Amino acid sequence: MAKPSGSIIAVWCYGLMEITPAVDQIVHRYYHDVIGKYWEPERRLVEQGCGEIPFPFQEITAPEFLMEATWTFGHLLGYLGTWSAAQAAIRSEGWGPLEGIRVELQGAWGPEKLARRIRWPLFVRAGRISKETP
Repeated sequence: MAKPSGSIIAVWCYGLMEITPAVDQIVHRYYHDVIGKYWEPERRLVEQGCGEIPFPFQEITAPEFLMEATWTFGHLLGYLGTWSAAQAAIRSEGWGPLEGIRVELQGAWGPEKLARRIRWPLFVRAGRISKETP
């Protein structure tokens, strides 16, 4: 149930991380080509920044946001391994999709203990609830 008229609602999601051009190229290939067929169809909504989700509110332009962290190579591998498509590939095919890119990704990253800044673009949809909102 919506709050009284005039209240604000916001929904958000985040896109693929940005690290360096060399690392990003490998991560994008992993995302699209290696495990791409294992993503659930609803993942497309996130890829579109939630812009295709029905949003029956008076839209408000939200500022741009970034989420940031500092990670080592081990953190990155751990994160990529948690992706639902990676887990689906393991269940379906019995193989670990990260192994196919690990050496190349390590070369682009540099030393394993090297800490790099990771940034994710956040996509925000905000709106004002009106009396007509269901």
